[in-house]
Amino acid sequence: MAIIQIVGNPGNSITNTVETICYQLCERFELTPHRIVWLEHYDEYEWDDWTMVTFRREPPDRPFEDPKWEPMTPELWEDLRLKPKRKLTHKHGTYQSKLIKRFQWSTEALL
Repeated sequence: MAIIQIVGNPGNSITNTVETICYQLCERFELTPHRIVWLEHYDEYEWDDWTMVTFRREPPDRPFEDPKWEPMTPELWEDLRLKPKRKLTHKHGTYQSKLIKRFQWSTEALL
């Protein structure tokens, strides 16, 4: 799951609210937390840094707690079979994914 801060975000940074964002995504889309890889990215800056976020504790036993950020490396991207796109684009008012899947599974099969 890619959590991307876009240019002009008027609220808190995604880093400062990552536990709440992850919880809300799991609740809204009925996701199983231990099956999700959390990626964080700031699209508002010139550089193309991505980090993988892991938690020491996560639902259902506890809330998301104690996040740890690990910079994405070419090896991690390869292991995840993903590739980041350079630009975040939108069509008809909806943002498109900033990740390219390098596998053939449908999105529904991943849930």
